[in-house]
This record gives sequence, C-alpha cells and structure tokens, in this order.
Amino acid sequence: MTSFVDHSPSLGPSEPESSSTPTSLVVCEQAGRTFGSGRRATVAVHDASCTIRAGDRIALVGPSGSGKSTLLHLLGGLDLPTSGTVQWPGFDHDGTPHVTEVATVFQGGSLVPSLTVLENVGLPLLLAGRTAADTRAAATTALSLLAIGELAQALPEELSGGQAQRASVARAVASGPRLLLADEP
Repeated sequence: MTSFVDHSPSLGPSEPESSSTPTSLVVCEQAGRTFGSGRRATVAVHDASCTIRAGDRIALVGPSGSGKSTLLHLLGGLDLPTSGTVQWPGFDHDGTPHVTEVATVFQGGSLVPSLTVLENVGLPLLLAGRTAADTRAAATTALSLLAIGELAQALPEELSGGQAQRASVARAVASGPRLLLADEP
C-alpha cells in the first residue's frame, strides 16, 4: 500500500490564501493507471486521491512495485490515468502545466552521455525556447546551488553516482519550476 506523508506547514493566519490565485497545483481524484488488458493487466495505481498545494512538501512512501513512480508520472503529466482524473488548476495554460513549470528528477540515470554537465542541466531550457545566454546563466546558478559548479565541463561518465544525481536535480531546478517531483532522489 502506498501512502502520503505530508511534512508541510499548514497555512497560518500570516499566510492568507489569495482568492485570485488557485492554491492547488495538482488535484488527483480517484486516479488509476492500468498497463495492458485482460488477464495480463497490471494495476499500477488504483483510486489515488490527493491535492498538492504550493509550498507542500510531500513524501510518497511504499514498498517497491506499489505504484509510487507511476503516480509521480501521473502527477507530473508524463502519463495519463486510465481511470479518474488528474488536473492542474494552479497553472494558467488551460489547466495544464507548461514544460518548465513541472520538473521531475527520475530515479535512474538520465544524463545525456555526450553532453557536459552544464549542457545537460541547460538542455530542457533550450528545448523550451530560452536563449543560450539565459540557459547558461540558469544552468550555472543551478549547479552552484547544488555545490557542483566545478563539474560544469565534466561528462557524465566522469561523475560519481551522487554527483550525477545532483546534476539531475540541478537540471530539474534550473527552470525554477512551481512543482518539483523527485523519484528516489
């Protein structure tokens, strides 16, 4: 069984909710995801419901194979539910997030082997249409934030596992996303 553990502070009187800005970034209602059909169908997620608000810090815990990664993919818009709904009311683009507003740190290595760390961190920004100068500045800032700026010109094969994971986190935070999802970071 998968469960949510919410470690976020509750909104206090000093942080009123704005009536003009939705506080819910993602609303998941009885979402499910089944792979395959018939006797070979695998139910990865069944009737998951949650609301993720700006500022929430949530840990999704459960045993291997319980659907945590699949649920993260649904919450990030990387996959679609086969039942129920996942909506993003906190985003202004017809209720769906823009590519730079949600970032995911995947559990496996996801750096492009032929690109330097700096190029890997900046790649999503270039693909989203940002200028080369803006991309370089944002990637450099993100690498510094993760304390691996000295690795900017290194190739992924020259990194330790921890350094590669930090480079992946830097890539995710470089765009300044409103929602950051991390799969076993």
